[in-house]
Amino acid sequence: MCNLGTKEGVTVKTGRFSRVWSANETFFLIMRSESDPIGIAIDPLTAHKCGHQRYLAILWFDACLSARLSKTPSVKLKPMPKGVRRTMPHLTNITIWLPNKTIDEAWAHYTKDTQIPDQTPPPAPTNLQVKNQHLTWKSTADLESSLAHFIIMRDGLKIATVPEKPQPKFGRSVFQGLQYSDTPSQPLVQMKFTDPKPAADKEHKYQVIAVNTVVKQSLVFDRAYLGMAMCSPCRSELYTGLYPFRNGCAWNHGTVRPDTKSLPHHLKPLGYRVGLAGKVHVKPKSAFPFDRVPGFDPNCVRSPTQPHDLSGAKEFITRKSDQPFCLVVALTEPHAPWVMGDASAYPPAKLKLPSYLADTPLTRERFSAYLAEITYMDS
Repeated sequence: MCNLGTKEGVTVKTGRFSRVWSANETFFLIMRSESDPIGIAIDPLTAHKCGHQRYLAILWFDACLSARLSKTPSVKLKPMPKGVRRTMPHLTNITIWLPNKTIDEAWAHYTKDTQIPDQTPPPAPTNLQVKNQHLTWKSTADLESSLAHFIIMRDGLKIATVPEKPQPKFGRSVFQGLQYSDTPSQPLVQMKFTDPKPAADKEHKYQVIAVNTVVKQSLVFDRAYLGMAMCSPCRSELYTGLYPFRNGCAWNHGTVRPDTKSLPHHLKPLGYRVGLAGKVHVKPKSAFPFDRVPGFDPNCVRSPTQPHDLSGAKEFITRKSDQPFCLVVALTEPHAPWVMGDASAYPPAKLKLPSYLADTPLTRERFSAYLAEITYMDS
C-alpha cells in the first residue's frame, strides 16, 4: 500500500514534499506491470505528517494477513485473492488493488475525510483501584479507533476527564498523544486521577469510562439482578432468559425443564458457534448444548484455583474467521473459600462492611478475602 498525503504531489504540486508522489508512482507502475497486488491510499488532509493512517493500516494488515495465513501451522502462504479493483480520484489512468470489499468500503471513507466508521465501543477499563482519593486503572488499546480519553465518574456523576485538556498536534486527539512520526508523546500520560474534592464523611463509588476517537464509550453492566442468588438457578436464568420458576431450576444443583431453550438454541441457527469455558453447573446438557472450551477451572472450591490457559479460548475464537461466535467465560471467582488474591490489600480493621452483615472479626476476615478474590478476578 502506497500511503501518502494529498499535499505530497497529488493535489499540491509544489513545496517541500511535492516529489513524494512521483517516487511512489514509479514504484506503483513497476509493481502493476508485474500484476502484483498494490494499492494507494491518499490522506486528503495532510502532507508528510502521520496521524490518520493507523485507522486504515490496521484494517489493511488484518485483511492481508487473514487472507494469506492458514489456520494451521504451515510454511506455505495462501495466494492473495483477486480482491477489488478501484480507480483513483485525482490520478488519471490509475487502477488500484484492495484485498476485499470491507477494505474497499473503509478505503472510500479514508480517502474522503479519514473518518472510517466504527460502531464498536472501546474496551472497558479494568482493575480500578481506589486508595483514599487516588484512582488508578488499566486499559486495553482500541485498535479500530484509538482511545481518546477517560471519563471519571463519582457516585454516578462526571467529575473529570483524563487527560483534562488534550492538545492534538497531528490527527485525532488520542489519549497517549501523537508525535510527527505516529508514535506516542513523551512522557506517556498515566492512567491515574486524584479526586480534588472527596467528601470526608462519605464513601464514594467511582467508575472510569473509556472514550474512543469516534466518541463511543466503553460499556460496563453494573446493575445485574437475579431472581435467585444461587449458582445453578442464576446460571440457568442467565442462559435461558427465564425466571427460575419459569425454567424449572429453582434450587441449587437443580435442572431446568427438558424442553427449555437456552443461548445456543437461539444463536446457533443464526450461524454462531456458542462456547462455554470454566464452570458449567447447569443441566440437562440437551437444554444447554454449549461447545465446551478448555482453559478455565470448572471447580469453584478448588484451593488454589487452577491458572487460566487462554489457548483453548484463542482456538475457539479464531477457528473460523468468517463465522460469528459467542463465548461465555464462567470464572469461578468469587466463591468460598476465597483463597485467591492478596487479602493484605484489604486490612480487615479498615473495611467498611455492608449494613446487612454482622460486624464481627470473622466477618471482617472473610470479607477481606472476598474482596481480594474479586480483585484477582478483575485482574
